[in-house]
Amino acid sequence: MGNLVIIGSGMAGGKLATQLTENNLFDHKITIIGEEPYGNYDRIKLSMLLKEEMVEDFWINPEEWYKSNNINAQLGQKAVRIDRKNKVVETSKGKNINYDKLILATGSKPFIPNIEGTDQNGVFTLRNLDDVKKIKAYIKDKNKVLVIGGGLLGLELAYTLYEIGKEVTVSHLMDSLMEQQLNKEVSCYLEKKFEEMGIHFIINTYATNIIANNDGSFKVDFKSSEILATEAIIINCGIVPEKTLAAECGLNTNKGIIVDEKLMTSDKNIYALGECIEYNGVTYGVIAPIYEQARTLAKILNDEDISYPDSTLPPVKLKSEIAAIAMGKINEETEDEVVYYKNPLAKIFKKLIIKDNKLIGAHLVGEDLNSDALGVYYTAKLPLPLRIEQMLFPGVHKEGSSSLAVYWPNSVTICDCNGVSCKKIREAIKTQGKELDKIVKVTKAGTSCGTCKNRIQSIIDNTYDVIVVGAGLGGLTAGATLSKNGKKVLVIEKHDKVGGYATSFTRDEFKFDVSLHNLGPINSSIVKIFNDLGITDNINYIPFDNFQRIIFPHHNINIPKGIDKFIEMLSIEFPDEKRGIKELLEEIKYIRKGFDDFEDLSLSGNPEEMINPMMAVQYPQFVELVSVTFDELMNRYIENPELKGIIANLWWYFGLPPSKVASILYSVPSANYFEHAGGYVEGTSQNLSNTFADIITGNHGKIILNTEVKQILSEDNNAEGVLTDQGEIFYSNLIISNTGAKNTFLKLMDPENVKKRYIRKVENQELSLSAIQLYLGLDCKPEKLGITDHSFTVFFSYDHDLNYQYILNGEYDKTFFSCSNYSFFDKTLSPEGKSILNIFSLDHIDKWKNLSKNQYNKKKKETMETIINKVEKFIPGLKDHIIVKELGTPMTMNRYTLNQEGSIYGPSQIVEQSGMNRLQPLSPVKGIMIVGSSIYPGGGYSSVISSGYKTAKMILFQEKKHLEKEKSVI
Repeated sequence: MGNLVIIGSGMAGGKLATQLTENNLFDHKITIIGEEPYGNYDRIKLSMLLKEEMVEDFWINPEEWYKSNNINAQLGQKAVRIDRKNKVVETSKGKNINYDKLILATGSKPFIPNIEGTDQNGVFTLRNLDDVKKIKAYIKDKNKVLVIGGGLLGLELAYTLYEIGKEVTVSHLMDSLMEQQLNKEVSCYLEKKFEEMGIHFIINTYATNIIANNDGSFKVDFKSSEILATEAIIINCGIVPEKTLAAECGLNTNKGIIVDEKLMTSDKNIYALGECIEYNGVTYGVIAPIYEQARTLAKILNDEDISYPDSTLPPVKLKSEIAAIAMGKINEETEDEVVYYKNPLAKIFKKLIIKDNKLIGAHLVGEDLNSDALGVYYTAKLPLPLRIEQMLFPGVHKEGSSSLAVYWPNSVTICDCNGVSCKKIREAIKTQGKELDKIVKVTKAGTSCGTCKNRIQSIIDNTYDVIVVGAGLGGLTAGATLSKNGKKVLVIEKHDKVGGYATSFTRDEFKFDVSLHNLGPINSSIVKIFNDLGITDNINYIPFDNFQRIIFPHHNINIPKGIDKFIEMLSIEFPDEKRGIKELLEEIKYIRKGFDDFEDLSLSGNPEEMINPMMAVQYPQFVELVSVTFDELMNRYIENPELKGIIANLWWYFGLPPSKVASILYSVPSANYFEHAGGYVEGTSQNLSNTFADIITGNHGKIILNTEVKQILSEDNNAEGVLTDQGEIFYSNLIISNTGAKNTFLKLMDPENVKKRYIRKVENQELSLSAIQLYLGLDCKPEKLGITDHSFTVFFSYDHDLNYQYILNGEYDKTFFSCSNYSFFDKTLSPEGKSILNIFSLDHIDKWKNLSKNQYNKKKKETMETIINKVEKFIPGLKDHIIVKELGTPMTMNRYTLNQEGSIYGPSQIVEQSGMNRLQPLSPVKGIMIVGSSIYPGGGYSSVISSGYKTAKMILFQEKKHLEKEKSVI
């Protein structure tokens, strides 16, 4: 048995030791010499220790690991001399260690610029664990810190210091940050992002002198004549390969220790790897190629005929709240293609450099960087998609429950006899299905004493392909689509029925729809979704003959079916505005057509079609109108304020006046309503919700009611399952949340486990208004009271900003209201000779919060009477015929749906939260997706149904692609 000696116990030497033991290289006795008195740790995470006592997975190979693997670890001593002739390594403790094969993994040392005063107390480098301890102790009571070096590690260090409350300045020699990874333009965007946080920069110059003041602070002089006062200085200007030992023993060196394709030095018995080496003129400072060197060298030492493949440098990600990624080529050449997008206002920059349809460079700063996908295309050298642009924008409560539904982490041993972990069983479920015998056969669990089979069955019973949290229409549609495509789906709902807002309740003989006034037309993408799921024939859709009647102080208009008829009607009423009316409404029609075309593509689930930038070329209004309010759009065509108020009569469908709501968001649905009027589902919207639910249960899915999910479980940034208020835990690697982004990531999950940038975006979402609804049961038919329309809406002003302000003020005698005459279109909801009315308006929960029970009931009673008095002015004699009345307040909406602030449309549909600015289904936590009003396109029945369907189709599409890829490999 020969002696294998590794000099260096850092990440390179430690990884090689691991690979050697895993590859059973037992014909050599392994000795590792390490200057630090510790085992192998993750040096990349050193800066994180400045803010935390310990970082998860910091220790890679602790000292005990070496002992347990029979490795002679000589730690806390330095190799000081190599005697190549006698094959001996001498250590700083005077030990002489013989070798047959020697590995140099001496790493690197910090580069210290030629600055006078760097040897003073208070000036540090950050390279090892002792450095962390010294810095942490020194800056504990300091506020101002200077980081010298604006490279990747320097910026990450600056961000960590910022996180622990320090006032940070970064100085950088070059005229742009991270110049070795980023081009100058994207670097400027990155600098501005950091400056917004409060981190200061001194760039395109360098420090010349560090002078210690009597009070312990420093004065730093710069070549540019700038002077900075600071209290601590950390130099992070890169690394220099540690080649001293190799050079002293006569090995060939240049920038580093020169090695060949076998990682062999100029001595055939000595190899080298890691930051100390130079291969083909390249030195290495990132971990991916170093680990590749370790895997390669382990095989070479095991006599395998293999060469180092000269690893492609991987993408570089900035570990901070600010998203930035760089890979490959920094600047394009003449023969290269370039695709880029920049938004100076939002400080987003995305640039791809392409050659021969392969990604050879990418530089991105901002949001939604699609970094994982881009990284795969770059490192795997995959051909890019045809549309390259899209790369930039990328039941019964307890029935069937298992008695052993408790959470077992992946590390738990399920089969003690054979040492089978929970993780191995779950992995087998993914590949083998959910038959107990198959799982037992594949994993060997339960094949000895057999007592663990109940545990295995419990894991199977509580492992689903998909868990849907919340049975609103978005969740139900996603669940129905996946169930119909063979997925085992579990839906968990807090309420005693499915539907969310799409449900009903009964008082005496009257059945009230909770929220549905107008489902909208069943056309375009909705009809395709309904047909695909087989819903069309299972509901009775009642189309309306006209849209609705609108009543203003000087106008009473019955909006007809058909935009052209609406144009004609308005042109007669406002002849001076005839041209503008036609142009505006024709524009709205055109926008609707583009939306329908886009929706048709997006239903496939193919990301290339769901985010199709070419649609913006064909329909440029999409890009423009995302940042324009509907009021601004109207101003281009209309002058008369009364006409503007009439055209914008639908604003309450979106919860915002035309001065606030995004024009594209208003235009798309309103065009559909004006053209096709819409309709209703007979028997209330509960029938629609039940139809979706029937698809789930009819395809072996399960719906659990009266059960609230209290926690979404994740491990290592991957979805694991959900914990309910009943103490049950159900497992799945795919969780679809229909509870809103804020509930999902701020309540059901620990926000600390989600990317801070994403959490900040969720936290900053402005929520839409809530609603106040008066449900009335009458002892007569509506015609007796002069009600001949299926619905009418009353506005007390043409100025919708004023109408909106009445809502915010809680002036219920002045707020608009919409009256839905359900008995006009659905005779099944009330007894013969009687009828139902619904009086709807928007409201803010602030007027109802923090009230005692008595105060709340009193306010509810007073508000109900105010609304009835207001409505009676338009329906004389109404009071005399009311036999049932119920008022739903914003607190009611909040209580039954758990929507924060009782929001009825999710995040408000202002310009900043509309279009692609809205959240997408995918979240930063792998396997957790969002549906419903929180994501694109927003609130409303059709929108949330579409969100659920498209999310499900995306899941199915990605799974299909994965299976095709696996088959192609086989």
